[in-house]
Amino acid sequence: MKRTAIFDLDGTLADASKRLHFIQGEKKDWDGFFRPENLAMDAVIEPVADVLEALEKEYTIVFCTGRPQRTQEATIRWLS
Repeated sequence: MKRTAIFDLDGTLADASKRLHFIQGEKKDWDGFFRPENLAMDAVIEPVADVLEALEKEYTIVFCTGRPQRTQEATIRWLS
């Protein structure tokens, strides 16, 4: 039986720093933060991706996120 490694997305595997302006300050624009075209611009955080790649042969990889369900397709595209 394989062990499991769990990875979060935003801020862990996906560099969401270019989207943070949507939610900083008093007024939060969560729709903008989670807009699919904005998600697509996230860079991969390479050191985390390196760990994921090192583990994927011996571990089951599970992704967890606080992203809304409506971002599922964009998230899957990004992970591809």
